[in-house]
Amino acid sequence: MDNIAEDCNQAMSLKHQTERAIHLATEHAKFLVHPDGHWAGPLLSDTIFTTQYIFTLLSLTQPISEADHKSFIRFFLSAEEEDGSWALAPKHPYGGNLSVTVETYMTLKMLGFSPSHPIMEKARAWILEHGGIEKVRNTTRVFLAMFGILSWSSIPQLSPELIFLPTWSPLSIFRAAMWARTIIVPLLVLRAYEPVYPLPRTVSASEVPSYLDELWCTRLPGKPRILPYTKPSIPLLLSNPISFLFQLLDLLLLYIFIPVLSRLPARRLAIEACMRYMMDRQDPEGP
Repeated sequence: MDNIAEDCNQAMSLKHQTERAIHLATEHAKFLVHPDGHWAGPLLSDTIFTTQYIFTLLSLTQPISEADHKSFIRFFLSAEEEDGSWALAPKHPYGGNLSVTVETYMTLKMLGFSPSHPIMEKARAWILEHGGIEKVRNTTRVFLAMFGILSWSSIPQLSPELIFLPTWSPLSIFRAAMWARTIIVPLLVLRAYEPVYPLPRTVSASEVPSYLDELWCTRLPGKPRILPYTKPSIPLLLSNPISFLFQLLDLLLLYIFIPVLSRLPARRLAIEACMRYMMDRQDPEGP
């Protein structure tokens, strides 16, 4: 009986705590509501949304106001982890992420934040400890290639003609999630044109290849870096046949299909289809 009474008391206590929490949350929500009935608050995410927005501004040679410049730097510094890294999300349980940290470090440097600053030194040490630029993901490689820091040959082959594949095809972009297609389709166009945009005007053309030399674990001559994205074929075939097939497809695209496709009228039509796909799905507000 004593155990039953104790369980009842605990249940009542939990019920009371739950009701109180709901009441406090409701009152707080009422306090935060705007006069027209809506709520607004900060979106908590990793820093790459902001870094990639800045990459877009710089690639389009759009000016960044002094107020925005200060806000960007303040945001990046506020999101840094204690160990010098930046994570996939604020207070992420798995800690820092190498690609996010490299992109954020690069953006801070592009904004004129000194690499000799203790915060940058701490970030740089963390990056090198976790494999350096050599270990970043492919999407980060794209941004590095866009500014001439990496060679475009470091990026896996992507052909805009993929947009024409039927939905039943294993490689159809429509087999990917909607959010993933918003990334894949622009990458198809970028990979076709392989653009290289200028770094901030404070960086001379001769400095571009070595712009992030401090983040490499291996030192190479001051030329556009090339990172292999393929693995030795025989070990890959034995350990992961599916990955081997994708690697084989990439090589076929590189040496056979893409040199032919890029010279056919279908290339222009494919790029137009990719552009139309993106424009048709753009929100009226612009994003």
